[in-house]
Amino acid sequence: MRPSRGHAISVLAALGLALLLAAGADALIEWLRPPRGILFPPQHRATVHTSEYSFTTEVNRLGYRDDLPKPGAPIVVAIGDSFTYGWGVSGEQAWPNVLEATLTRAMGRAVEVANVGAPGMYPDRYATAAERALPRLRPQLVLVAVHQGDDFGEALLAERDAGERKPFSPRAVVRWAFPGLTSLIARREALFVSAEDVRGMWLRQVESVAADPQLGPRFAALPADVQRMYRSGNLNPGLLISLHMPDFFTISLDLESTVTRRLVDTAHRDFKRIRAAAAAVGARAVILSLPDPIYTRPHDLRRRQRLGFATTADMLTTDAPDEAIRRAAIAAGLPFVTITHDFRASVTEAFFPWDGHFNASGHQLYAELLTPAVAALLRSPAQ
Repeated sequence: MRPSRGHAISVLAALGLALLLAAGADALIEWLRPPRGILFPPQHRATVHTSEYSFTTEVNRLGYRDDLPKPGAPIVVAIGDSFTYGWGVSGEQAWPNVLEATLTRAMGRAVEVANVGAPGMYPDRYATAAERALPRLRPQLVLVAVHQGDDFGEALLAERDAGERKPFSPRAVVRWAFPGLTSLIARREALFVSAEDVRGMWLRQVESVAADPQLGPRFAALPADVQRMYRSGNLNPGLLISLHMPDFFTISLDLESTVTRRLVDTAHRDFKRIRAAAAAVGARAVILSLPDPIYTRPHDLRRRQRLGFATTADMLTTDAPDEAIRRAAIAAGLPFVTITHDFRASVTEAFFPWDGHFNASGHQLYAELLTPAVAALLRSPAQ
């Protein structure tokens, strides 16, 4: 006996009601879940220890690594990746906090600089961070520290990853329809992560790479001392991107290549989002160039080579990394500030030798070199 039309309609109505009830329950889950932090789970705490550094990071109730701004002082928001976050140093030593002190001296009055930096970010994520942070912090000025070479490399990786994903899948539909449920299932928001937790995670990642049929032989070809640092948990496995993409730092050096042009265009659209987010709260945004060791120090370049990254003869003199960032900034209608020439001229040992992030001296140097330009921006009337 064939089902009646009325029966089919009843089944469809029941399915529709079930979906509505599920969506309503999901919305309730989302409403009941504690507020998301701007970048991290609020009150999160983590410790990292290697042979080069040891630091603890503490996240405030708004979800970023810094103290909350004191009322009454002009606020500057600094957005960037792990170099801005201050990987390897204390929060007080990170360049946004150093800049807060140098600006306060230069301006003759208190200035608050909020550190909205996080590891793994690049221009698209900077824009998302701006859209989340600026309405809550309402700054006068927004500094976006774009990491030379690295940010374009990260953007290219994200582009390739997106290209490899299937456009349609049941999991994608569930994630789209029920964000509260899937976030509760997927998110692991431990309030404290120990140094042992981090080391264990790193060691598992390294062993996974070493066992990979394609990447394993490349890992085995690295110098023995480099392999030992990875296998002992003393070197961030994120640097193993060199095995997958050796030209990570050289891709954007050819300013006229199709790839670089596309990356510049993508960054310019991200910068326009940041400009709009800043304008919405009456702030100005400026794009900064943040130096990478591979472009600034001969001995640091040689270490990058030993980690498996490709280099070119002119990496220590070329202005191509800055020019790529500048083109994207100008296309977005934003000012661009670089201190690369003075940074290269300094004799300061500014980076952790193998990890490659700014050490405390590097953060100090970068903040001091930025201070005159940022102070001038704070003094000048908004356009």
